[in-house]
Parts: sequence; structure tokens; C-alpha cells
Amino acid sequence: MCTVTLIPRPDGYRLAVNRDELRTRPTAEPPHTFAHDGRRVLYPRDPQGGGTWIAVNDAGLTLTLLNLNETNTTERVAGNHDTTTNKLSRGLVVPQLAEAASVDEALQMADRLDPTRYAPFRVLAIDDDHTGTVRSDGRTLETRRRARPEQPMMLTSSGLGDAVVEGPRRAEFDGWFGGDPAQWPREQDRFHRQRFDDRPEVSVLMSRGDARTVCWSAITVNAGRVELAHRDLDEHGAASEPRHRLCLARAAAVPTSA
Repeated sequence: MCTVTLIPRPDGYRLAVNRDELRTRPTAEPPHTFAHDGRRVLYPRDPQGGGTWIAVNDAGLTLTLLNLNETNTTERVAGNHDTTTNKLSRGLVVPQLAEAASVDEALQMADRLDPTRYAPFRVLAIDDDHTGTVRSDGRTLETRRRARPEQPMMLTSSGLGDAVVEGPRRAEFDGWFGGDPAQWPREQDRFHRQRFDDRPEVSVLMSRGDARTVCWSAITVNAGRVELAHRDLDEHGAASEPRHRLCLARAAAVPTSA
């Protein structure tokens, strides 16, 4: 369960993610630098199973995961397995793609996944020029690549059913960003703190009896470096200490064969 926004920047992009989770789920480990087949990757990690919902590597590729909930059923996920379906945690998908140098490479790697091993999910992949999506309904997998958008974009999900939250969150998002792109990062941060007084369960900063927004992360990528900022949130959306910020220099591109 997440809300993801992507904004273009003059020499790159910025992705922000609210992670919504069951109140009973353990707090994720803070972000660290991991090695994936020689590539350096930044991500926070679930204490059980080693999965994650967001990552960025030194090639400038970002990956973020959303659950796909097409019915109004609240999921129950704990540790490395979904307790209702005995499938592997969807959080294990992102580390399997994290060594990719580009959207194209990530989509090729995703095509080798067995979708029947995981409950339904969506992955958004972003590089300097493109976005890619991997969509699984738990039976089949579909991948798609597009040019990276020149306007802000949003994806969102909820254990209440994705359609339940898509309307109210989309209505807020569509009128949120003003005409000055220099202000978009600040507006993006404000959007991720949005809460309806009378409908906290469908808000971007969501809260309901069994779940809430537990943390916020932002990835900034430009020509020279990548950065991951992360903070855990309390019930009211205030950041707890410590706050985390990790950076990596961009790796040199590997020339392709003629």
C-alpha cells in the first residue's frame, strides 16, 4: 500500500513514496548501501525476508513497488510470506531487479520472474529517459516502457481496494502542482502530507484502524549522483529521529558493443 509521485527536474527527476502498512508490521530497517552484482544500491529493508518497496542504484535507475488490490479486501502480509496465500513477499521483487542499468534491462529481468509466486503487484522503474511498469495479477506479467513524463505523475494503492483511494487522491493530485517547476519539490512534499479531516483512510497520509502511513522516502537523481532520503513517521505524520540521507556518485556508463 503506497502513494508514489514522480516529478521531472532540470537534470533528472525526483520520486517520493508514502509507505502505508499494517500497524502490526515491524518497522523497516533504515536505508543502507548494498552490492548487487557489482552495482551499488540504496534501499531500506524489511527485517524479515530482506525485501523492500523502493531502491535506487548508481546507474540512476529507481524502482518502487506497489501492491495491486483489485478487490475490497484488506491484505494480511507478515514477514517473508503472505499469510493468506502463502506466497513470497512482493518486496523481494525489487532487489531482484536492482542490478539493472536501465529501464529496458529491468523489464527484461522482470520478464524472467514467475508471477505465480507473488500476490499481485506493480513495479515502476525510472531511468534518465524512460519509465517502465511491471504489472502482475498473480498469474501473468505485463511490462511496458514509455518516455519519462514531462509533468508530475502519481500511482497509488490501498488494501481497501485501489479503486477506493484512486478517486480522492487523484482529485487532489490533479490540482496540486502549480505552474513553476522550481516549486514542484516543495509541492511534492506537501502532497505527501495531505490528509482529509473526515476521510483519513483515503488520504495520502492515511490512517485507519489497522494501518497507517509508516514512513516517507524520496529519491533524487541527477547527472552526477543519486540520493535517498528516508524518515519514519508517527501517527500524525511527524518525522521521528534519526532521519536518513544517503548519496552515491553515478557510475560511468558501460559502452555498448557495436
